Amino acid sequence: MAYLRPMVRPSTVLVIGFALLSGCASRTERLALRRCAFAPRGTARLDSKDDSLRLSIALEIRNPGPSAAVLDSFSAQVWAHAPLGVLSHGGTARILAGAADTVQIHLAVEQANLMATAAGLLFSPPDSLSARGTAWIPGWFGTTAHPFLVAVPYSAVANGVKGVFSKGLDRD
Repeated sequence: MAYLRPMVRPSTVLVIGFALLSGCASRTERLALRRCAFAPRGTARLDSKDDSLRLSIALEIRNPGPSAAVLDSFSAQVWAHAPLGVLSHGGTARILAGAADTVQIHLAVEQANLMATAAGLLFSPPDSLSARGTAWIPGWFGTTAHPFLVAVPYSAVANGVKGVFSKGLDRD
């Protein structure tokens, strides 16, 4: 039996190179989300499965950058002075360079905390809102969980929050 030497084929090198480069592009698209502008465009009340108020928030994402931006699925606890609710997004959205798209973000607020949450945000607004959670990013070898922490000045989202409480909610 003849001894077979392992041979690296040009096609193998090409596939590995493509995999490495596509991983870089994927990371670049996810980091491009930092340059995007976000604006709530509407809210709707969803049917509650438990003792919580569930909202769907239409969130416009405007990408001014030169490359596409990607928003992956995530779940995060939102905080001000105390926990406010849970934000989640169940899919992957790709916003092209120079374009805008609207995604649906879900917010769940416990019914027991609803009045205290609304009163606190309207009459004693915090300096900032923060979200701590996990994003699930698909890759070549499956989906990986990435923890994140984001803080947003309350003044940047105050009009959207006040609009939720002043306009009322449409029911889907």
